[in-house]
Amino acid sequence: MSAVSVEYKFQSFKVKVAANDSLNGALQASIAHFRLQKREGSRFVLFHNKTPVALDLPWRFLNLPAGAKLELLELGGVEGPGEPPKAPAQSIKVRFIVNNHYGTMMMEVDVQESVMDVLKKVAAAQEWDEKYLQSSKIGLQIISKRYDIGELEGHTFQSLGILESVSIRVTLPEMEDTTAVPRDIAPSALPEANAPAPTITKEGIPPAPQHEPVAYIPSEVPISTQITSIESEDDFEMTVEQARRYQNILSAKTGGLGGPLMTKRMREEMEEKRRHNVVVRECLVRVKFPDRTYLEIRFAPTDTSDVVYSQVRGSLVNDNATFKLYAPHPHAYVEPSSERELVRDLAFSTKTVLLYEQDPASTTGPFLKQSLLDHASVLGEPTEAPSHVAQTPASPSAVPEPKKKTLKKVPKWLKLSKK
Repeated sequence: MSAVSVEYKFQSFKVKVAANDSLNGALQASIAHFRLQKREGSRFVLFHNKTPVALDLPWRFLNLPAGAKLELLELGGVEGPGEPPKAPAQSIKVRFIVNNHYGTMMMEVDVQESVMDVLKKVAAAQEWDEKYLQSSKIGLQIISKRYDIGELEGHTFQSLGILESVSIRVTLPEMEDTTAVPRDIAPSALPEANAPAPTITKEGIPPAPQHEPVAYIPSEVPISTQITSIESEDDFEMTVEQARRYQNILSAKTGGLGGPLMTKRMREEMEEKRRHNVVVRECLVRVKFPDRTYLEIRFAPTDTSDVVYSQVRGSLVNDNATFKLYAPHPHAYVEPSSERELVRDLAFSTKTVLLYEQDPASTTGPFLKQSLLDHASVLGEPTEAPSHVAQTPASPSAVPEPKKKTLKKVPKWLKLSKK
């Protein structure tokens, strides 16, 4: 713990400051010690070497020596020849980080402006839902301190000690959709409870039908040969989309560039909340068989595991075969049940892979019906050939063999022993 010396009109007062404490507490203690009364239109500021000190940052970030001498001044009063000039309207930049997919927003605000008024501007610009505007459970995290929205009523950025640019994390409460049905709507006009919600893609293409099995077979050409045949220098150039995707990955790991420092536990909790907020509208399930063939079927999120077993059984050559389905990582048995839903109970995502194990395990296949294998697609086959491959005829002799580097000449820096 360090101590700072606050001077006011040739009087000195020592205040102890911890590493994580801000100087806003030292300022309030000094005002109480010197029995100063704050007048309207003025404010007290701590100066170090004629430079105002940030009151919202922890002591360890201020880079001030232990026992530093600070000067307590009241800005807004009568200006003297040796006093600092009256402080004009000070503007700072505040970055608001809002959860529930609203994202980040940067605003330039005045330190004398009310925090609640600025938060209303952010809500209007990002078009928050009406349920959040009427909620009293909104939380704001400024540096290492958390405030409830009720505590900020009547406070300005200056009263909170925020005099420099800062990032504020706004946490909106998780609420269930309790939208009531209007009474003037006839019951016949309401959708059925079991009717699935229509899904429309961004491109306007209708979604693929559900419960229609599609088979995939492995390619006969090894993957190493495919990579060697289509490899070129252009494949290693990073596109703008790939660079942005990589930057988002780094931002997710570090908690946001320039944002508040986050521990591993905080990042895991945020990732868990983000995973729970993802809405799964369709479950694409691929079942991998021992003969390296795949069966792909689309399911609704409310389908049960019994539906998955019945669809897989209907695609097998032997309808009476005894089999089990397992999740690969971690290896867990997916038990058939008529009550457990895929998303709510089994935590299926938009794309899920299951492993097929048949009893007895000595069965080598084929497992799928011949009608499915006749129309099967090659697994990993590209939809269109690359432009540089289409220019040359595909022939085995046209595929260049990879050159092997050999050490023909011993470099000078490599000294070999004579033994």
